Amino acid sequence: LISQRYNTTVASLVSLNNITNPDAIEAGQVIKVSGDGASTPVTSPGPSYSASELDLFARLVSSEASWEPFQGQVAVAASVLNRVASSTYPNTISGVINQVVGSSYQYSPVLDGRINLPASESARKAVQEAINGSDPSLGATGFYNPRKTSNQWVRSQPVTTTIGNHVFFK
Repeated sequence: LISQRYNTTVASLVSLNNITNPDAIEAGQVIKVSGDGASTPVTSPGPSYSASELDLFARLVSSEASWEPFQGQVAVAASVLNRVASSTYPNTISGVINQVVGSSYQYSPVLDGRINLPASESARKAVQEAINGSDPSLGATGFYNPRKTSNQWVRSQPVTTTIGNHVFFK
């Protein structure tokens, strides 16, 4: 997120700041963003969420992707956050998760009740990683398992990446 904000690359930030682990930058840490010595404090990566909203979010990730690799779970979480950030979708996590378009739920676990099962610890960690800015979905606003859907609309969307059994799209 810092590299995007300052129109540079992660590799450049890592090099300029002698960072050994770019996933461990902390709020308040001063980061050089150019070779001329310019620096900026790292701020919190975004809005804060209530415990109930985080629980709902983790339950969605768990019910959609608990059998997927951890990176796939983070990607599912990131795709939800990408919807929240988009003007095309509701602007809250609960709004995105519970959205119904026409007569279709956007997430099958909401329809079939799996959303009510407790979240896995892995899903909770994946949600936190996505909130902290990780987006292995590459900006996706949706995903599907090609073995589980014949929906031609999702299959016609531009693919950003495939992780595990999920195809991510914009």
